[in-house]
Amino acid sequence: MHEIDGLERGFANTARILRGVRDDQWGAATPCTEWNVRELANHTTWVVQLFGNAAVGQPPTAPPDADVLGADPAGAFEAAAADAVKAWRERGNLDGEVQVGETTFPATAAIGINHLDAYVHGWDLAVATGQEARLDSELCAPALAVAEELVPPTPRGENFGPVIEVDDRAPVVERTLAYLGRQP
Repeated sequence: MHEIDGLERGFANTARILRGVRDDQWGAATPCTEWNVRELANHTTWVVQLFGNAAVGQPPTAPPDADVLGADPAGAFEAAAADAVKAWRERGNLDGEVQVGETTFPATAAIGINHLDAYVHGWDLAVATGQEARLDSELCAPALAVAEELVPPTPRGENFGPVIEVDDRAPVVERTLAYLGRQP
């Protein structure tokens, strides 16, 4: 599967989850303890915008703490996702590097981070709102590869919980979540 197609499928799953958030759930706690559902949706949407802009050499459109969701959080995510997919397709290939804020990544790593962040935070949002995450192994395998390449098992810093031990033969969805500090 081409990386951009996988990105689009991952975004679609997260958008589905966001469409399923009830009005009374936006303030609910998430597995990402520093954010409630709305804050996590905002972060996820901002990151999608950030990497979509970077794909075509554009700077961020908003600072990290800006509210990019407005009155329609799911719609804002869907618009950001569509723009990001369009930007990656306009780029035409995954050769070279991408400048994301102050950091330069190989384009393949940047699109992998874009996918990983939105897809796994979709799981977080599903857990927080009692929805089925529907992660699939075809999309988790590249996400796990990116995570293992860019996120060391230790030290993890503040962005990831400790690796949760699972059997090496566990399904890739479980291994991905566990590697990122989530209880599968």
